[in-house]
Amino acid sequence: MGKKHSRNNTARSFFTYEERRRIKKDRQWGTEETHFGADFQKPFADCGLCLQQAVSPQITEHGHLFCKSCILEYLLTQKQQIKAQKAKFDALEAWSASL
Repeated sequence: MGKKHSRNNTARSFFTYEERRRIKKDRQWGTEETHFGADFQKPFADCGLCLQQAVSPQITEHGHLFCKSCILEYLLTQKQQIKAQKAKFDALEAWSASL
C-alpha cells in the first residue's frame, strides 16, 4: 500500500516551524530586520542632494529640503539628459522609418 498524499510536505499550504526556520537560516525567505544608527540619518536642516547644511533652503510640497543652487543645478541637468535622450530617440525613430 502506498503513502498517503497528505503526508507529503508539498501538499501543505503553509510551512511547518522547522521548514520556516531552515529557510530563514538560509536567508531565502522572510524579512531581514536591520536597525539603522545615527550615521544613516541626516540632520533636519541638511540638503537632500549635497548633504550639507541647506543654503537658501527650498522646501517641496512633500516636505523635502534642498539648497536653491543644488535643486536648480539638478533640474537643469535632468532637463539636459532628457533632451539628449529625446534626440537619440528621434534619431532612432528616423532611422527605423527609413528602413
